[in-house]
Amino acid sequence: MKRIPVPFLITTLSFLLFSCSEESLQARQERQEREAQEAHELAEQMLESLVYLQDDRVGLCFAYYHERDGRHIAIGLTNVPCDSIAHLALPLPMPDE
Repeated sequence: MKRIPVPFLITTLSFLLFSCSEESLQARQERQEREAQEAHELAEQMLESLVYLQDDRVGLCFAYYHERDGRHIAIGLTNVPCDSIAHLALPLPMPDE
């Protein structure tokens, strides 16, 4: 088994210790906190934009999301439990027969 020279180990360890200085750790922590805050704000905006719909014909409820920012469109529709959103759901208009 080949032995690693001590000066090489000291140099490598010194480099690793100094490259992970308090400033770089603090900068990384600040970046992570900023990204978490941005993600939280985006989630809040999306939740405020949700519309809940209830289709009495089939007894299903849906959460609908639509956003347009000029160049991009985001649309989402998913089935949700009616009892969870009964107080929020808008009834879908019944089609003329």
